[in-house]
Amino acid sequence: MKIRKATTNDLDQLTDLFNQYRVFYKKSSDISAGKEFLKERMVNNESEIFVALNEEDNFTGFVQLYPIFSSTRMKRLWLLNDLFVAPSYRGQGIGVQFFEQREAHARAVGASVALFSSVIRALDHQCRPVGYNPLDHFWRKRGYAVVDGLICSLSWKEIGEAKETMKPMQFWMKRLPS
Repeated sequence: MKIRKATTNDLDQLTDLFNQYRVFYKKSSDISAGKEFLKERMVNNESEIFVALNEEDNFTGFVQLYPIFSSTRMKRLWLLNDLFVAPSYRGQGIGVQFFEQREAHARAVGASVALFSSVIRALDHQCRPVGYNPLDHFWRKRGYAVVDGLICSLSWKEIGEAKETMKPMQFWMKRLPS
C-alpha cells in the first residue's frame, strides 16, 4: 500500500471514495456535487488530500486535512476532517499510515498541533454507521488525547430528522515535535 498526495487528475477515483464515505455516514449519494466540492478544495488550496493505493493503483482510502491557525501559538494547526478506508481494506494499517502521513505533512509545514473532532453519540445511537466500532483506542494509541472542555456543536440533518439539529463534537489533539 502506498500513500501520496492527491491531484485534480485523481478526481474520478477520489470522488467515488468520497461518495462512499458520505454514504457510510448516512448522507445521500451525490457524485457530481462531491466531485465539485473536492475540486474546489484542491484548486483553491483549501485542503490537503492524501490517497492510499493498492498494488494495481486503485484508491483504497483518503484523508483530507484543513489548515487552521492559532493566534496564541502563532502557528498553523491541521484539522483532520475526513478519513475513509474502503471496507475491504480496513484492518490493513491504512488508517495508521494516514495518521503518520498527516503528521509528517503537518510538521513539514511548521504545524505544532494536529487535531480532529468526532461526534459524541451513544453506542446504540440510530445514526451510527452499521458495523461502526468506536475508534477511541486507535486514536489514543496514535498519541491523541481528548481536549477537555473543547466541544463545539455543528448542525446537520440526520436521517429521520425533519430539520437540522445541533450535534456535539469532541476535539482530540496531539502536539507535534518541532
